[in-house]
Amino acid sequence: NAYAPGSLSYYPKGLIGYWFVTISTRVEPGKGPQEITVPVLPAGAIAGQVLDVDGRPVSENSQLAIGGELRLPQGTRCCGFAGGDIGLDANGRFFATPLPLDGKYSVRAQRGHTVQVASPVLLDAAHPTKKLTLRLPPTTAAEGVVLAPEGQPLARIPLELEFVSDGDSPANRQSCGWNEGLKTDREGRFRISDLGVGVGKYSLTIEPNRDFCPAHIELSLDGKPVVVHLKRGHVLTGQLLDDATGRPIAGAQVVAYPVDHLPPSCSPEGLTDQQGKFRFSNLDDCDYQFRGFDGLDPVQPIPTWSPGQKSITVRVKIAKWSSLKPQP
Repeated sequence: NAYAPGSLSYYPKGLIGYWFVTISTRVEPGKGPQEITVPVLPAGAIAGQVLDVDGRPVSENSQLAIGGELRLPQGTRCCGFAGGDIGLDANGRFFATPLPLDGKYSVRAQRGHTVQVASPVLLDAAHPTKKLTLRLPPTTAAEGVVLAPEGQPLARIPLELEFVSDGDSPANRQSCGWNEGLKTDREGRFRISDLGVGVGKYSLTIEPNRDFCPAHIELSLDGKPVVVHLKRGHVLTGQLLDDATGRPIAGAQVVAYPVDHLPPSCSPEGLTDQQGKFRFSNLDDCDYQFRGFDGLDPVQPIPTWSPGQKSITVRVKIAKWSSLKPQP
């Protein structure tokens, strides 16, 4: 039987004591088997327990993750290593393996928006296993209000909360984010009550999809409410086309990314319509580039918008696996 063209990926999984290096390879058509080599590294483990601020075991509504850096066989460094899903038992205990030796790792425990990150540990041949205890920090609340330039409150504006732990290298710095269910209330206010103190920094991105520019603020955790005045956004209309046929692509999302990576990216008012048309009304005073999701690869050079430009055409190539198709 002939093998169909495609690709195979090998992710960081393995047996206890070994870890498989992530590789990706193309499966070529042919009658015989195709052989590949997957490097395998000796691995160790990190065991421990998560406690709350009062020393009681934490198990329910909690997550555990591992980040860090390691050296691959070719001498390259892999940063932001993640050990996959790590469960806690009823007594808050965990056992994380396989973790490649000669890697430096930090463990992150999370319950709600409360985060604790352990100091990095090095696993090597002399010390292939380590034990840790993570105690969640005390918590405090952050609150504020989001207003239009004229001062009226902005209700139901989506918010994204981000956390970055203290540290100066990937081995002892971790980040995570939350956006599900976070919105301003009917009076434009927000309150987040379980932010961990003394572990890292929290920030908030306000993400209106129409009329106002997104904004990004750091939360000081000093107990003082913050007031955020949003700016009116620039309006831009555009059309998304399939580069191969010139036909419009309906039901797609186009996102605007600032060329200099600041301020935050912008989402359109909705998906493209049957003519592939989209509309932004939240663009800031900077240049943006536009990309599509779901297998839509931008045609080079990527189109750039500058303030004052009223319309734009975005041409993309549609990947074979994409669920989106050009209109007839």
